[in-house]
Amino acid sequence: MILLGVPVEVFVTVAGINLVYQFWVHTEHIGHLGFLEKIFITPMNHGIHHAKNKEYIDANYGGVFIIWDRMFGTYTARMPEVDPVYGTVSALKSFNPIWANIQIYTTMIKDSIKTKKLSDKLKVFYSKTYWRPDDCIEEKDPKEFFVKYNPIVSKDITVFAFFQMLFTIIVSGSVLFVLPEHSYNEIALFGITITLLSTLTASLLQGNWYVYLVIFGFSVCGILGIEYLNLLNMSLISTQLLMSQFSVNALVVSLVVAYQGYKTLLPIKDKSIL
Repeated sequence: MILLGVPVEVFVTVAGINLVYQFWVHTEHIGHLGFLEKIFITPMNHGIHHAKNKEYIDANYGGVFIIWDRMFGTYTARMPEVDPVYGTVSALKSFNPIWANIQIYTTMIKDSIKTKKLSDKLKVFYSKTYWRPDDCIEEKDPKEFFVKYNPIVSKDITVFAFFQMLFTIIVSGSVLFVLPEHSYNEIALFGITITLLSTLTASLLQGNWYVYLVIFGFSVCGILGIEYLNLLNMSLISTQLLMSQFSVNALVVSLVVAYQGYKTLLPIKDKSIL
């Protein structure tokens, strides 16, 4: 199979290498790396890419090599007097990976509808990242620029979400190891499943306790689909790991829901010890 002239095996391999390389550049524990900063993406120069300061917007797009940004004029060096503030220009206020990818487009459409100037209705779709029509800019507290989205959740949600994402990463990696042995339909099913599990986990981290029940239902349906409808090849390690994740999800969520229900039945004076 060819994707725009590139064999799918090459595409997946390069994408995998790029993804793995991205792991270590997302940290602030590593400082300047000297001449390497001129060739490779490093924590120092890649942090600029994620900053929403006006000085750093639209910069350092490279995934492995920074030389491309230097060649095409999109490179911006870290300024000693300007600390990067990470986040999106318009506050996302969500952990949902699907919403994170479409939110900007909904904002552009709303601005295009709201603004009265015809040229601005078109300009919102091709202008610079920071630009918005004057009649669409809301008054905001300057302090809001530095506020991070951090909803308060219970410890059980924090622990469950951590292991859920860890398991999801392991399952995703296992699919890549046995990719040639999966059919295209199976790969698509894995993609949908991993996306939904990540989205549900993100929603749980936003304090939506009811998502526990959705995860339980999704996991049970996944088990039944694999076991009785043969949606995935059960002989492959990727499918076995996904089945394990579904099984653990169903068990743990059942225990959490049962425990939470038990707490609601306790006298008020006894709840303080839990």
